[in-house]
Amino acid sequence: MMIVARKAGYSWGAVRDAIRADEELSRMMQDESETVNDVAELTIVEKIKGGDENSAKWWLARTRRTKFGDSVDITSGGQPIKIEVEWRTIDVGQSETSGASQETSGDSI
Repeated sequence: MMIVARKAGYSWGAVRDAIRADEELSRMMQDESETVNDVAELTIVEKIKGGDENSAKWWLARTRRTKFGDSVDITSGGQPIKIEVEWRTIDVGQSETSGASQETSGDSI
């Protein structure tokens, strides 16, 4: 739609506002978006049916995240997270010195 707006000499913002203000145009845009999404989904499903292993992995990683997803969910159960850090400073020509531990809790890491 942005391409059409530019070719017609309108900004995308003006066209977007006009679409939002018109219930029928808004519904048409939503329908078009859903059609494109359906075609994309069908393409992936057809590739999976054809035995495309990478497409199958991609689909599972997104639709069954808990079992096949790549991301790891690390939570604290709503409790502050305590992080202790210990460091050592070594100056050239001097002995090693140790710093005291620092603690951080909550959202700052």
